[in-house]
Amino acid sequence: MSEDDEKGLAANHLEALPFLRKAIERARDLGRAVEVKNFPECLLAEHGALLRNDQPQLYIDPDFWLEFERNGFHQCVYREVCPSKQCLGLNTAYIKKFGWQASHLYPVANS
Repeated sequence: MSEDDEKGLAANHLEALPFLRKAIERARDLGRAVEVKNFPECLLAEHGALLRNDQPQLYIDPDFWLEFERNGFHQCVYREVCPSKQCLGLNTAYIKKFGWQASHLYPVANS
């Protein structure tokens, strides 16, 4: 939870996408329920309905949320026009490392 990817843990969504799609399809073939977290909904295309960023009621130290806000979620060039209710967009560390990737993102049709 930082504005920078100091540990080099951020993966490029565009590079991870083919592997994520394959994992989704494989899990479904095995009869597994699938949920995707913290990935741009528009990039998931036909799998967009699998995005679930809802959180259960959390009873944790309130300081957690201060740190969480440092991530800078909900950043996207289409934030103002995209109707998605689940997408967290890009976070600050991701944008610093990989850029906005605006040509690959788009407002989803319906959420």
